Amino acid sequence: MKYLLSSLLLLVTCFSPALALDPPVVSLIITQSDDLMQVTLEWTEVETADYYGIYSRGLDPFGTALPLEFVAGDQFSYDVTAAGGRFFTVTAEEVATPPTDFLLVHAGTFTMGQMGAAMPEHPITLTESFYLAEHEVTNQEYISALQWAYENDLVTVAGDWVQAHGENLVDLGDQSCGELFFDSELEVFYLQAGSGDYGSWGPAFAYPEGYDPADHPVKQVSWFGAACYCDWLSMQQELPPFYNGDWSVTPEHDPYLAVGYTLPTEAEWEHAARYQDGRRYPWGDAAPDCDHANFWDGHFCVGWSSPVGSLPAGDSQLGLQDMAGNNWEWCNDWWDNFYYTESPLVNPPGPATGDDRLLRGGFWSYTGEIIQSASRGYIEPVHTGYYVGFRVRILAGE
Repeated sequence: MKYLLSSLLLLVTCFSPALALDPPVVSLIITQSDDLMQVTLEWTEVETADYYGIYSRGLDPFGTALPLEFVAGDQFSYDVTAAGGRFFTVTAEEVATPPTDFLLVHAGTFTMGQMGAAMPEHPITLTESFYLAEHEVTNQEYISALQWAYENDLVTVAGDWVQAHGENLVDLGDQSCGELFFDSELEVFYLQAGSGDYGSWGPAFAYPEGYDPADHPVKQVSWFGAACYCDWLSMQQELPPFYNGDWSVTPEHDPYLAVGYTLPTEAEWEHAARYQDGRRYPWGDAAPDCDHANFWDGHFCVGWSSPVGSLPAGDSQLGLQDMAGNNWEWCNDWWDNFYYTESPLVNPPGPATGDDRLLRGGFWSYTGEIIQSASRGYIEPVHTGYYVGFRVRILAGE
């Protein structure tokens, strides 16, 4: 388990017989195993102090150190009264431990936008570090979560559609390019390779001997289907679902306040792709070729999606895969072209409303100009297509 601490420094009261002294600054030392956390407070001696007062939820004052142990999963706090009547609290709370295939993206300031891709260039500060999935959500990852959601009555199947919260999440009816289907008799979702061959592209054209769709990025999922997937991950880890049928962006429903999984904001996505030197492409400033990205290089590099992580030469500095090409990726933001010029410079959450949702990264049929890390796309959130996927994030709580 991972724990968040609101502060690594606090104050301890020191007393003399006649008056309260200025409290010394105290260090908070944490050691942790899989099921136990030990917290120790240490401070330097104050020469004229007779004793130190450290109050911890009913505990008596201790001497020069306060060791406490907590079973993983517990919540705890220290209430410390300091000289002059000031009051300090240190708290710790359990948060999600991201899977091993998530990568940490540190908070910071970066230049969003780039000449030839998206303008204007403008400084953006993200105050919250976050974990971003190393790769786009795969068919296998999505179908596993979808089956869980179906068995827990979180979704229904109506004809060719998976539905929840009154929205279409997944198109099950595309026999040519679809890869995700449903057996109504067995009530089981299953994967099957696409069969379309369109002369220069299509799943059967790209893979004439067939292919396993399990590690390909999921397709035919609307923005709502991507958002619901985030909620399913949260619920499986007993975290509160961020969306839960609420698709708005408000001060009370701000992605930067989410405890569980969400889609990355547009600013987070670009910060991660260009980290940390403002590079034009995830791998650097060199023009793309078919070793770096699955895209249109005067011809189709593949003519269909590739299994995630197939092109390590195109990985970002952080190790993020397929941030350029392969499939478009849904972001949390609504689309509003004017918002890009007028957005807040700190933690921009995206417009409050809109008709379309943001896409980033381009897809396997787009040119090098459109798969630049600053390039932007948009489409209706109800859209499902063989070229749109997504990846997810969760705040790091640093």
